Amino acid sequence: MPNINDLTARELSGKIGELSERLERRINQAVDRLDGDAKAMEKELLRLILEKFVGRLKVDADGKIIVSPRNLVLVSELENLFLAYRSEFVAGSLRPLSGEYLDIIEMTGAYYAEMEFTENVVARVAESNAAIEARLGLDGKRVIKDGYLYRLGQTLEVRDRLKNFVLNAITTGASLKDFTEGLKVKVVGNKDVDGELVRYFRQYAYDTFNQVHEVKNKEFAEALGLQWFIYTGSIIKTTRKFCRKKAGKVFSTEEAESNWPTDPDLIGKKRPEPYSPLIDRGRWNCRHFIKYISAPMAVKLGRPEAGKNN
Repeated sequence: MPNINDLTARELSGKIGELSERLERRINQAVDRLDGDAKAMEKELLRLILEKFVGRLKVDADGKIIVSPRNLVLVSELENLFLAYRSEFVAGSLRPLSGEYLDIIEMTGAYYAEMEFTENVVARVAESNAAIEARLGLDGKRVIKDGYLYRLGQTLEVRDRLKNFVLNAITTGASLKDFTEGLKVKVVGNKDVDGELVRYFRQYAYDTFNQVHEVKNKEFAEALGLQWFIYTGSIIKTTRKFCRKKAGKVFSTEEAESNWPTDPDLIGKKRPEPYSPLIDRGRWNCRHFIKYISAPMAVKLGRPEAGKNN
């Protein structure tokens, strides 16, 4: 097997692309697993709400939900129902996430081993996951109360959206029939929209997998003194212009940190959330990765200036 430095530019690019695709497949596998669990949870949640809540709402002679103390009290009971459901179903489905996040960390280290970077440095960084565990709220595979994963499992956004949907139906006098149909779409979705739990977990889990990779990735790069990278990842129909024009190209960390925050195609610049180019990349739902390379590799892949200071 040839030394990594003996590979041609095409072979080197292909190897990096293959390792990137392997990581993308693993993340997609984890997200698909969570999607499947969320859809099953949505069906069970809908069953519980229909069985234990909807039939108890008081309606008038025309079948419209009325504003009454009884109905408003039922809203708090709906919250209790959701809490019990969450404890039984959501917590169990989130538990495997801790292991999947640690798998992504391990795959991040495997990239540097396969790219033949300094073995003892790679091994040292691979063994220390304190920063990642603190970010995720993990102690090994144990979820820490009030940490990130614990808060994710509370699904408070989903509870609040369902509660507001119910309150709106009561205060506007919606018909029980229309409310029930709307509730079904809200909870489990249809062919055009996702249900609440799928939308919630997809919003947070996918980005967290990528950020976990990039945080650990940056640890390796800093320990190895790497200042160049390839922006890898597949191009699909919905790929944003920001990523489309960068995919497959070589950049320095300085270029990314200086230029990407002001790139006119970067989404969300008007929002208050901070932006870290080497972690957040193309921001929400970005499916591209940073793969750090050595200066000689950058020269081989078309950036001759990478060799000037080496």
